[in-house]
Amino acid sequence: MAEPKKRRRLKAPVAFTAEVKESFLESLAEQGIVRTAAATAGVVEETIRRHQNEDPEFKAAVEAAKAEYLRGLRTEARRRAVEGTVTEEHFDAEGNLVRVKRSYSDSLLAKLLVRHDPDMVERREVKGELKTESRVTTRREVDLKGELKKLDKTGRAALRQVLKQLGAEENG
Repeated sequence: MAEPKKRRRLKAPVAFTAEVKESFLESLAEQGIVRTAAATAGVVEETIRRHQNEDPEFKAAVEAAKAEYLRGLRTEARRRAVEGTVTEEHFDAEGNLVRVKRSYSDSLLAKLLVRHDPDMVERREVKGELKTESRVTTRREVDLKGELKKLDKTGRAALRQVLKQLGAEENG
């Protein structure tokens, strides 16, 4: 005779206290996913939705946490595009770092340029609707690409440094 299936015990509902709200908001600002942040705080996503609908202050706090997460994403995208990520480190016999190899995300850099340079956005009408699309190649960019190819590694590194400084001025 087959054994009866064991039932999962449901956990007692967690009171949605100020501490639980704070835990949720901190997790959301770090992870950016409502379901995951709710689970971290010990509540279900439906509880979060209900409280957002009932409490305008909590709804504003959720939006602020999402905005904080997005700022972090933008900062990381810019860092990867301009500063790059370390892919290799080489050490001498004494253990001193002698060379670092970095990789840069050209696609992220292109997207950042599109965001900050209106000339890189193409607007066209399709079936009576105005469509706005990012395009990575403009006449000016083709000219820049040609000039960039002429640069040696030192020149490209100097250009990245200038772009990095420009980004810092924008944020500062």
